[in-house]
Amino acid sequence: MKKIYFLPVAFLFLTACQTMPLKPESTTLSSEVSTATSTKVESSEPRPSSTVTVSENEEILSKKITVSEITLTPIDVYEIALESYPELHIYSLGLDNDRIYGFVYEVEGVNEATEQKIELDIHPVSGKIVHKEEETWHIKDQMKKELTRERITNIQSLVDQTLAQNPNATLDEWVAEYDDGRFELEVEIYSKNQKHEFTYDLAN
Repeated sequence: MKKIYFLPVAFLFLTACQTMPLKPESTTLSSEVSTATSTKVESSEPRPSSTVTVSENEEILSKKITVSEITLTPIDVYEIALESYPELHIYSLGLDNDRIYGFVYEVEGVNEATEQKIELDIHPVSGKIVHKEEETWHIKDQMKKELTRERITNIQSLVDQTLAQNPNATLDEWVAEYDDGRFELEVEIYSKNQKHEFTYDLAN
């Protein structure tokens, strides 16, 4: 009787061991670890946002900018220059094709208080001042030739108009300043391997 009693117990014990769900626990654990890792990565992405911005700026500054990549307008650059140097009287504003940065804005002005001429190169995408020069300057005559914000409002549309009227041309440079007794915009383009200049009156 003892022998008959023992066998069913042993049989039940072995059957229970065989049916223990080990694999599902392992799968569930793996899934939980994977989900936790994914959540951690996602939640940590916003933290280095400033680092990403710096990286993007470095990338922008390290490449030559083409005309189509320019995002800042002449007015934007005018205001950036005045924000950096509030005492600056701007008398020349232009876009030049620089060998390092590609297209770059050039701003020239004078500081009446310090009698300094200041030249700034401003990146056309980031707005950063990438180059600056200062020198003593006789400013009496230059003060009368200051470019006001009102005088430069039409620059971008005039440049766009020039390129639209010459669809196969590429922009070389433009500059707005006082010349020959008036405020004017001079736009230089290349078309069919020839250089062409267009001059517009900025008096109004």
